[in-house]
Amino acid sequence: MGMEMELKQGEIQAHCTDISDGALALVRSVLSIRSISILKGGFEFITDTPEQYNSLNNIIDEVMTTFTDYYYAASEENYLEHPYYQVTLYEGEELKDYHKNYFDNNPLFKVEYERLSDTTNRIAFSVKDKDKCLQALDDYCSKYGYDELWNDEANMLTCEAQDKQLYNLLTEKDYNLNNFVITDIKYIKALCYNEYKEKLSIANATIGIDENNKPVFRCTIADEGFVEGYGKDDNVEDVKAEAKTKADKPKKVRKHFSPSVQDLFNYIKTYAQARDYQIYPYELIGEKPEKLYENMGTLTTMVNRLNEQYREICHDDTITLMKYDKTLECYMITDIWNNKTVI
Repeated sequence: MGMEMELKQGEIQAHCTDISDGALALVRSVLSIRSISILKGGFEFITDTPEQYNSLNNIIDEVMTTFTDYYYAASEENYLEHPYYQVTLYEGEELKDYHKNYFDNNPLFKVEYERLSDTTNRIAFSVKDKDKCLQALDDYCSKYGYDELWNDEANMLTCEAQDKQLYNLLTEKDYNLNNFVITDIKYIKALCYNEYKEKLSIANATIGIDENNKPVFRCTIADEGFVEGYGKDDNVEDVKAEAKTKADKPKKVRKHFSPSVQDLFNYIKTYAQARDYQIYPYELIGEKPEKLYENMGTLTTMVNRLNEQYREICHDDTITLMKYDKTLECYMITDIWNNKTVI
């Protein structure tokens, strides 16, 4: 009998894996109006060729798996909903029906396939729970905003670069920014991120597959401060002043970590150098009081809070203290104590 081992959350969670423009466009299209709780009826696609079917099916697969993981990563409570939470494997053993379970028991979306002929297929895609979808989308957008997404593409544009592309489009001519139609899918990430930041709103979003078997996206947007505020985010003080005016009250400046985050910071400060600035999840997860956290869900939440609070303390939106390396399956630590950049 092999040695018993627990399934790590890192093996069932996206860990900042990026999703394609097509996958994000499908998510945003099926959500309809973001601020309205009413569910949209969903989309029905008819594919006439195997190439169309494969193109669309790859996008749906990405949404049902990688994007869904952002829901499980959004909070500890969400992680506890994962069908493989607390699964115990034996060494060399693989999960059964792991991929199939993402489709059969997906908490966010529902997909139905129907074969109409030898070449024609019907695919119906809809939302099960809009609130859960928005939790996943918010978690994705938050990581996108800090350029924390892992992507195979070497030429992947940063959040700032994609914002600039969108800004250039909206200011190219004297457009009506209260009813501006966008027909290029390359803007989808900047659109979703700035809607998440409440700088614009998206309506009438639709997705399809063109004659080249590529995803196409169309939507209408209303600018709610993106164009006017563009560039101000580069200056942290400007952003805080704007937030203060909007809230009509002083905004407190963070000077210390919260107590729970302080425990994590103390740990990495103590052990990072000795561990060659690599901290493995198992060092932090286990039974208390020997370990800081009981499961990977809590650790993921606290790492996100650590990074956010440190940025607030040092007024630097670019730094990340702990960043998960998918290849090494550990957290890489930025050496801020010896002024040495590790990440």
